[in-house]
Amino acid sequence: MAAKWRKVYRPASDKVVRHDNDLNSLAINALIRGTGNTDIMTAALPVIGSRNPFIRIHPFAVRVTHWINALAIVAMIASGWQIYNASPLFDFRFPKSLTLGGWLAGALQWHFAVLWLLTINGLIYLLYSWLSGHFRRDFAPINARIC
Repeated sequence: MAAKWRKVYRPASDKVVRHDNDLNSLAINALIRGTGNTDIMTAALPVIGSRNPFIRIHPFAVRVTHWINALAIVAMIASGWQIYNASPLFDFRFPKSLTLGGWLAGALQWHFAVLWLLTINGLIYLLYSWLSGHFRRDFAPINARIC
């Protein structure tokens, strides 16, 4: 059964938005205070009593590309530490369990493979954001009246 959602709009005044559910109230107020936008700020909240207590702000594609980037950055750091360990100039060594690649050439291969993963993932995010209107909807509404 799909969750029911309602939209909550921030009033033009500086009053704090109140809801029946205190967690939703806190989350919405945090979102509102994080932006200078007083007219457009919206968020989807589950209807009170639904089984899904989470607030969904970003579309699925944005969340997936975010987590791919997060894992790729961890792999970049781990392979970079192995590249660092291969240098005879430095006395400090990272623990072998925190590195990726096993030796210099292996670490370089991992590093460049993850570089391509980050590049392709970034292009997918840009293409999705352009085609879905994510950029227009979430980044373009800034104008002189709001600032």
